[in-house]
Amino acid sequence: GPCGEENMACLGLVADATDPMALHYRHLAASIARQLKIGKTMEEVLLDRARGYTCSIFDPVTGGKHCALGGTSYDFYVTSTLASQAPPAVGRALGIALANRLLDENGTSGKRPNFPIDAVSIVSVG
Repeated sequence: GPCGEENMACLGLVADATDPMALHYRHLAASIARQLKIGKTMEEVLLDRARGYTCSIFDPVTGGKHCALGGTSYDFYVTSTLASQAPPAVGRALGIALANRLLDENGTSGKRPNFPIDAVSIVSVG
């Protein structure tokens, strides 16, 4: 990608492992930093990238349905258009608070939403 996109690695380092993250395909540095932060080896990270780029059924993000970034269950694939990146990220952000509130109000014992109440929905655009 263009110069300076390696600076996105900072985003991967400061985000919690449970923050949903939807990255533009050029922002690979954030994805790599995040995966290394949660304990994946560089070999695992590179293998995940190879699987993503070749649309392998073993790709941890899409299962071979799309060429995408990521490597954890909290990563979401995006295309290169703004319309496919921002709205789902806003929806996840609103859904985090709503899911936590509804589960608390209904007294659903033991059941927790996919994201903690303090999760931050992260999106980057190209």
